[in-house]
Amino acid sequence: MSFDPRPLGRTGLTVFPIGIGGGYSLSRKDLDYARDRGVNYFFWGPIFPTYYPMARWLASLKPEQREKIVLATVSYIWKIPGSISRSVERHLRWLGTDYLDIFHLGWIRSKDEKALEKLLKLKDEGRIRHIAISAHSRRLAARLANEWPLDVILIRYNAAHRGAEEEVFPHLPEGGPAVVGFNSTRYRSLLRRPRGWPEDEPIPTPEDCFRFVLNHPKVDLCLAGPRNRNELEAPLRAVELGPLDQEKYEWLCRFGAAVRGAK
Repeated sequence: MSFDPRPLGRTGLTVFPIGIGGGYSLSRKDLDYARDRGVNYFFWGPIFPTYYPMARWLASLKPEQREKIVLATVSYIWKIPGSISRSVERHLRWLGTDYLDIFHLGWIRSKDEKALEKLLKLKDEGRIRHIAISAHSRRLAARLANEWPLDVILIRYNAAHRGAEEEVFPHLPEGGPAVVGFNSTRYRSLLRRPRGWPEDEPIPTPEDCFRFVLNHPKVDLCLAGPRNRNELEAPLRAVELGPLDQEKYEWLCRFGAAVRGAK
């Protein structure tokens, strides 16, 4: 039983369970391949040159192709007065689109009412359709999910970082923002044998890591960052493999704890 497309929180959008981030220079050919396989959520940020290939690909989409994808962007420099509006306008211009489906305040560290006011204005104007944050502070993410009209929150969640199970997921409001999980392999450390892990026990595959994230009922979408076709195939296979059985889930939890505890 595979993972099926699912609603993205209260946005009204339906998404393939895996989204693609553009931070690792995935080629245009592979982006086309991902879209043809059903991927419709693409995450773009202008912070590194590695995002350029996705920017060019997004800008090349025909209007009928653009309407079928969910385009999420992020700005990490938004505290300077006027910077949110400038970021949105640049993203629209650089990506050749009239609207952003989702716009994130990146690495948010505190509640900023002026920033929210600006986002709501841009939403009213139709420049962005849904408001989002990315946060490393799980408690702040949970707090803002309750206090702000957020549509999406982007948080780290994997077999070694399970704090969201206590600090975020139980505290989300009913019908609240969608949850997008990232860093599924913990920068690939979940794909390596930690010190003390028995030599006769296997270690997870990339597919296992993506399935672990998607297995949680509070996670709407898992964001992947493939560098090539081989790495792209892993999250796609994870969707086909579907939910974990209890034994596999508990094994991944044990492995994640071993990775988390390794020095």
